[in-house]
Amino acid sequence: MDIHETKFVARLALVLEPALRSVIGEMMAELRRHSEDRSVARTGLPAGDGEEALMTVREAAGYLRVSERAIYDWVAANAVPHRRVGGSVRFDKGELNEWTKPAARTLPTGEK
Repeated sequence: MDIHETKFVARLALVLEPALRSVIGEMMAELRRHSEDRSVARTGLPAGDGEEALMTVREAAGYLRVSERAIYDWVAANAVPHRRVGGSVRFDKGELNEWTKPAARTLPTGEK
């Protein structure tokens, strides 16, 4: 490669750099979306945009204004709607809202 070709390649690289960054950024975003889609397919959990994210035991306890122990007891009795994700218990806010309606909720045996 002679000096003119080298200068041309250097100028071309300067011109193409912003476009390449944009394309690479779009590719990375697509990979992240694909990875999230695969995770949803594997776990069976609904796709969400952050607002529909599943809550932890601590978050659910705070949301329902009960102790974490009560949450764990309800989970053990299968009295509250929940999911197990990688060994952790998670809660969907919408399902908890439905569950808190008087007609939908059933407390574990022995609780009133």
